[in-house]
Amino acid sequence: MVKYHSYIFKAMGSTISVQAEVDETLSKEMFDRVEECFRDIEKIASRFDDNSELSFVNKNLGYTVEVSQDLQSLLKDAHYAYQVTGGSFDPRILQTLSNIGYANTFLDNKWKDIKVKPLIIRNEWRPIFDENKVHVGSEPIDLGGVGKSYTAWKAGQIVAEYSENFFVNAGGDIVFSGHAVDATEWTVGVDNPYMEVSDAPLAILGLSDKSVATSSIAKHSWVTADGRRMHHIINPKTGLPADGGVVAVTVIHDDVIAAEIWSKTLFLEPVDEIAEFTESLSMPVLWFTADNKMHYNEYMKPFVRWTV
Repeated sequence: MVKYHSYIFKAMGSTISVQAEVDETLSKEMFDRVEECFRDIEKIASRFDDNSELSFVNKNLGYTVEVSQDLQSLLKDAHYAYQVTGGSFDPRILQTLSNIGYANTFLDNKWKDIKVKPLIIRNEWRPIFDENKVHVGSEPIDLGGVGKSYTAWKAGQIVAEYSENFFVNAGGDIVFSGHAVDATEWTVGVDNPYMEVSDAPLAILGLSDKSVATSSIAKHSWVTADGRRMHHIINPKTGLPADGGVVAVTVIHDDVIAAEIWSKTLFLEPVDEIAEFTESLSMPVLWFTADNKMHYNEYMKPFVRWTV
């Protein structure tokens, strides 16, 4: 019997949720493949796993090393993001994250022991890709900026083998296809980064055959030993968390990886410049500022179904 089935599990430090209209006899097989996909990419690209492929690459900086197809794809996506954003999206932030207190998984950290040490990388990133080998340069890489979105995209490819109507949500990086129950559009809530998850959303967006990504201070922020509030979205120009007054950005795009790239890049923009920048990109963007106000551009208006 074909009906909507849901599945939820934990991976990559996030809650992963999948819903699809699929034959009941195939749903378990599909969900097992999706979870395996997330587990496999996490083993490949996690900076927290000392035995991951990414950790091996970071231990062999300055050398050309052999990598899997998935890791090479992730590194290529990261390099494309670096190029298209003019260096605003820079994955060479691993040491920076460690210096400001985010060296271990979020739950394992001891924030009170950290004193902030900003690190600015001034040289251009020029990784070398050669078939199944890569040379990433001299700085360690963090793929958190593209890892979940890439895996959401790849999991979406798996689900598409079974269903036309589904979503894959990787901690806010979401792939939507087709329609929801009763042929209605998919809807997604945009949370207030200052509120608990259980509180009412700031806005409801409606969409089909699109992807959404949100970058926010909501989950990953902390106070260090010297009393400074930190978060995980780094401005490469300062070597510190972005502090332009933007505290959350949501982007709609055809491609979930692009949505993630631009949500993080726009997060770096000063409050008085972000509106103009979003219009120049010609993509739907909604953002929330430190003065507790929500904004969205003309391209986002067709997707907004409700706001506070």
